[in-house]
Amino acid sequence: MVGAFGGQENADVFTNSDKGRTLKASLKAQKTFENGLYLMAAYNFLDSKDINSIEAEITGDAFAFNPVLSNANDAILAPSKYGDKHRFIGVAAMSWNYGSSKEWTTTITSFYELAKGGRFNYTYAGDINNVESNLNDLIYILITSETVQMNFSTATDAVNL
Repeated sequence: MVGAFGGQENADVFTNSDKGRTLKASLKAQKTFENGLYLMAAYNFLDSKDINSIEAEITGDAFAFNPVLSNANDAILAPSKYGDKHRFIGVAAMSWNYGSSKEWTTTITSFYELAKGGRFNYTYAGDINNVESNLNDLIYILITSETVQMNFSTATDAVNL
């Protein structure tokens, strides 16, 4: 397609997908005691999968930046990069009333959070799968246990991997 100013333009057609799912569960317990002690503990579980975790205002950017294994037009369901799979939080607070008529209050609070998430990926800076995007080709990072399944020309090649 030739643009209004004589340059070539890409034409993209986007449709909604019925792929994707989210499972979320939360539990919370809290208690305020008469002596001014407050305790709270909560747990959140999130299992979310989607085909595009890219935040973008322009749909073309969302498509171009979405990491792919091979064909960008064949969306693959993968863990969403948003949200923590497991999250624990805890709060402990203690309040004291004082003064001649107990008109003042001091509260000391502590907060604890433990979260497991941090999904991310590495991509090549180049179009190795020829889909006309230099931004979305996933890098496969080999782990040590996988090297035993590979055939190397020399033992030095295996060590240098």
